[in-house]
Amino acid sequence: MPFISSTFNYISFLRVIYIAIISIFTVLIPGCASKQIHSVKEKAINGSLSKPENKQSKKLGCTITIQPGDSFNRVFSQMVSGDLLCLANGKYSQIMRVPSNIMVRSLFDGKAEIDGSNLDAGWGALLIVDGSNSSVRGLKIHHASQFADTCNVKGRNNTLKSVSCSHGGHHKHKIPLKVTGEGHLIEDSWFYGEGRYVIQCFRGRDITFRRNVARWDSTVSGQKSEPNATFAIYNCSNITVENNISLDYGTPETPMKYGGDFYSPQHRKPWPEGNQNNWWLGNIVVNHSHNSLNNKALRLDPDIESKNNFVTDFYVKGADYGIVGNSRTSTLKIGTCTMINVKEAGFNNGRHPINCNGPADITHRYESRIKTGLPLFPWKNENLIKEDMCATGERQSLWCRSNLSLTDYILNPVD
Repeated sequence: MPFISSTFNYISFLRVIYIAIISIFTVLIPGCASKQIHSVKEKAINGSLSKPENKQSKKLGCTITIQPGDSFNRVFSQMVSGDLLCLANGKYSQIMRVPSNIMVRSLFDGKAEIDGSNLDAGWGALLIVDGSNSSVRGLKIHHASQFADTCNVKGRNNTLKSVSCSHGGHHKHKIPLKVTGEGHLIEDSWFYGEGRYVIQCFRGRDITFRRNVARWDSTVSGQKSEPNATFAIYNCSNITVENNISLDYGTPETPMKYGGDFYSPQHRKPWPEGNQNNWWLGNIVVNHSHNSLNNKALRLDPDIESKNNFVTDFYVKGADYGIVGNSRTSTLKIGTCTMINVKEAGFNNGRHPINCNGPADITHRYESRIKTGLPLFPWKNENLIKEDMCATGERQSLWCRSNLSLTDYILNPVD
């Protein structure tokens, strides 16, 4: 059978050539190998997902979808720039450090958790985004170890969206969210817990905080004389704080004059240029306890010059003071504001009273410092926010006890 034999040898030769070509491409073009890993990994993991999760994974275009027990680091090592890692529902007891140019999201917002209760994150954080051009969406991160932040954003041009960060470590500088670097966007998220601050921008530039909800709950044990605030813009410049809510401020163990719902502190030797050119647009304060010396809805540092701050559409209900500047903030510009149930609208340059130039508009969204025609309410993620902030074991603040949606609580707050 010479014809059959020669044909078989020819086919075998072609198979050898094909395998050799594939091997060369795998070596010369690493992306090919990476994508092969993706397809194998995706098929193996997606096979064990529920039908709704599998459907959602395909809808979102997830490069890889993982479940609790899968290693973040191992999966990230297989990914390339522009890939999307999706997390199925459940608790993940490990630290996540997101590489540059990688997107991470929960398949369903709020249903994938990073639980730090049994982790030691050292002096780091449970979620670290310290590269550039990365994003995290829909994760719930909570209970950092003693010396760790819950969420930490560094680097350049990173985004958190619809993320919940709560309960930083039991140390005065460890908080739910710390942001440094430049160009970041923190949007449609929520933060709460104990500590010095709930959200802190520290040594940053060109960062936007948009439509976030935060609640300062309590003083860290053993840190009675610490300043405290919900949003702290600390040694940061060209920052945009638009349409954020500080609600139901807790009661510090010791009265402290430094702090407030929105607070702009800085060092005496500021880095690099200190707090300047910051925009406070359409922000809301509701229900700040009257028995605290830092009961100020917006407080600019009382000791250091803070240049070119602009405040407008500022809505305050239930605080001692609205806006408090100092003798060095002569460039503070105030537009419209509404003050309800406050002792004093505020003062600047010594004791010169603050004057609101008309009522605040909190019905429309700001986007990149421009007021749009888009409605601010109903508040995005309000059901998830209440589910987290008012869960069993959390501080049952006035909103939690009211049985109102966040929208109704803000627009028609309980006295």
